[in-house]
Parts: sequence; structure tokens; C-alpha cells
Amino acid sequence: MTARRSKIYDSCNWSPNGHTDGFQEKDDDMNPYKDHPVYGVAIPAPENRWYSRGLVFDRDLTQTTEIKRIESTAVTFKTKKQAEKYGLELCKDWIDKQPN
Repeated sequence: MTARRSKIYDSCNWSPNGHTDGFQEKDDDMNPYKDHPVYGVAIPAPENRWYSRGLVFDRDLTQTTEIKRIESTAVTFKTKKQAEKYGLELCKDWIDKQPN
């Protein structure tokens, strides 16, 4: 009898030694921009619409430190994907305006 691996097992970030750090699942939504991990998040809005949120994290990938959260409730989107994309644009715009 052969044991089958679970979907969670296959989706984990396995290190070379075969262990996971905190058994975290892969997150394919992270996009690096100028060495910052950035995320575009869709937040449910009234009338089946979506707000955008942008999250910018520290460049140091050994920690998870959010350095900026950008909320946008002035504009709503028809799809979750559109809101997430706009959240990424908010992050990029904020990063571009920061002094080096």
C-alpha cells in the first residue's frame, strides 16, 4: 500500500532539508517590486464589489514586517482580480515616491 501526499503537503514551502518553517503554504500572490514583497488584496465592498488594499513589506526576507498598508475605498471594482491588481499599483506608486 502506498501513502498519498495531501494537497497541503504538496503546497508547502519545503526547505532543502525537507522541513517547513511553520508549515506555511505557498503564497503565489506575492510580487516583488524594487526588492520589496508587495501584495494586492481585495476587500469585499457593498453591492458585490471590491475595495483595494496594498501591503508593502520590509526588504529583509528573514522577517515579515509590514511597512505600509494602503487602503483605497474611494474606488470599487467589479472583480476581485481588478481590485488586487490596483492594490499592487498602489504599492508600486508608494515605493516609487520613497527616498532611496
